[in-house]
Amino acid sequence: SGTLTFDASAPVAVAGFRTYANQAGNFILSRTPVVDPYDWTVDPVTIPMFADSQGWNTQIVLVNTTEETMSGEVRFYGPGNSNETGPIDVSTGDLINGLTTQSVYAYEIAPRGYFRLVTASAGDTLVNGFVKIVPAAGTTTPAAHAIVTYTDTGTATVQTAIEAERPQSRFRLLAEASGDYANSEALSIRTAVSLSNPSASPVTVKLDLSSLAGDSTGISANVTIPPNGLLTNFLDEIPGFQNVPNPFKGVLTATVVGNGKIAAVAMRTRLKEFGGFLATTTSPIPDD
Repeated sequence: SGTLTFDASAPVAVAGFRTYANQAGNFILSRTPVVDPYDWTVDPVTIPMFADSQGWNTQIVLVNTTEETMSGEVRFYGPGNSNETGPIDVSTGDLINGLTTQSVYAYEIAPRGYFRLVTASAGDTLVNGFVKIVPAAGTTTPAAHAIVTYTDTGTATVQTAIEAERPQSRFRLLAEASGDYANSEALSIRTAVSLSNPSASPVTVKLDLSSLAGDSTGISANVTIPPNGLLTNFLDEIPGFQNVPNPFKGVLTATVVGNGKIAAVAMRTRLKEFGGFLATTTSPIPDD
């Protein structure tokens, strides 16, 4: 494993894919983010969701796109509440080679190299939240993404990538619903949404649902995300969104009210014909 750097004599469109042969001999295909090495920052970036335990685990992948060594910290945060505003402990490694449990992990990445951190999925309680990538002073920020995997009875069935983002004040996300997902109807589709607040102050976010043509559905609500906290839920379980049309395809717009910025991601889930589910993330569109 490593990194691939290329130059082109003319502008090109590029897509990357990661294939994984699971324990049942089937393969899972997920996208690998492609990074422009000339689009860099020295500011922290946010991976808007991670999950660990109860079948879930997350790989954090950092790529150094420069010719200089990068260093800094990977910080894990939970959903957030009045008693939890700092990083939370997350276990990495495995039971054979040993577990490490801490809330902040240091990284150092050689030029054009990469760093990988894998959560252990060792506990009985689901841990979810978001991740901050914080570069050391005087260094640039690595390109970052998470690979989130779900394993059912020993076989990985879901694997999807979540890109790190520079927090923004407004995002648009794909939203979709069909079938009777709550009662496990095969081929039903449901959208989950994660909004993270990487700041030290609470933020209020206005959510508006519109059709693909841009027409308002009349469904709207304000939600508050605590400091260094996360809102994650199925779209129709967000207060005020219980009456999402079905079937539905449209756009969810998330707008910060007042000051503050957020990171966002949507996950499209679909129930399979013979049980279980598939899931893939849909990247948000910044709309500042």
